[in-house]
Amino acid sequence: MQVYANQHAKMGGGGDTINYRDLTSLTNGSTKTFTLTRVKSVIGVWASQAPGAAFQPLVDWTYAQSTGILTLGSGVSAPATGQTLWCLVVES
Repeated sequence: MQVYANQHAKMGGGGDTINYRDLTSLTNGSTKTFTLTRVKSVIGVWASQAPGAAFQPLVDWTYAQSTGILTLGSGVSAPATGQTLWCLVVES
């Protein structure tokens, strides 16, 4: 695995890249769905707002590759304006 200064990690020979997506600019206290482009899968989602830290896959968030939509679950409040929200993704 190669890790580059711009936060990318190149895995294997398949051409996939692990990258982070900062969704903080999209937080507004009501938005719970986020469209991610060129993303094969989401590895994890993190936020600074309670419950904070790492969210649990399939419980606190889901990702539909067919639509590119990341959705925060019913147990997670929409992050308030300015709250940090980011995810680690696999890009093709």
